[in-house]
Amino acid sequence: MKRLTLVEVFITDLHWQLMPPRPLTPAQVKALRLIDKGYLYTDAMDALQISQSALKAQVTAARQYLRARNTAEAIQRVDSCDLT
Repeated sequence: MKRLTLVEVFITDLHWQLMPPRPLTPAQVKALRLIDKGYLYTDAMDALQISQSALKAQVTAARQYLRARNTAEAIQRVDSCDLT
């Protein structure tokens, strides 16, 4: 039982180290959600009433913050870490 406890502590520690310390901004979440729903960038820009560069900046910032290789991975991490 002692080994199992040590493994549990290790995994919990690792989880907290990898999990971002704060949620994403509401703008970053909205941008990722629209992309996840299948919106093209032009449609997402219109829905959010922002420029293309602003949308790309939101998505890029979220990806970097989440250490995601691509937008799909960022969306998956938002869902799995409950960062909304």
